[in-house]
Amino acid sequence: MRNIVKYGVFLVLALSLLAVITLNYNSEPAGINICIDFIPYTHEELRDNSDIIVTGTVKEILPPRWNTIDGKQPHKLIYNIEHPDDVIYTDIVISVNEYLKNPLSSKELIVRVTGGMVGDFSMTTDADPRFNASEKVLLYLRKDSNPSTKDIGHEHFIVTDYYRGKYTLTDDGKAITPDETVTLEELLSTINQSTTNS
Repeated sequence: MRNIVKYGVFLVLALSLLAVITLNYNSEPAGINICIDFIPYTHEELRDNSDIIVTGTVKEILPPRWNTIDGKQPHKLIYNIEHPDDVIYTDIVISVNEYLKNPLSSKELIVRVTGGMVGDFSMTTDADPRFNASEKVLLYLRKDSNPSTKDIGHEHFIVTDYYRGKYTLTDDGKAITPDETVTLEELLSTINQSTTNS
């Protein structure tokens, strides 16, 4: 009888230790960071490689979703692959002030960026721009051609040349990216130039 009690106590302690280790392991959010190398475009290249260009305000940042049918984390393990087909994306609703190239009839449009956190899993990229609610922006946009996200949801666009195609506009007439600060007037001048004159 003593051996049974001794083994029972050992089993309870071992299972308790395993539960503590598992809880501590699972409490840390898992994540993946995608690093992208790209060659920055000039202002003329941003203009020429964009389907539309707008000024506007960030109206809403929608909850991040997986690109699965139900928007939830895929069941397959994605940690050990180099180029995941499964991605988290975040849609940003932009209230359009003005179309500067190829105007659409809509006063709002959706800009899609890679990254976000769904449950305990986060995905980030060093290339996609970050948006803040009520931020005033000038955006160089193109249609989403990424096979992982292009056919999901309503019509949406991605930022041309990653974060280089998103300028934060300030009240004193500046347009800012992480790499440069220019005047809004300078960007508008380039946008308004005919591509045949470039």
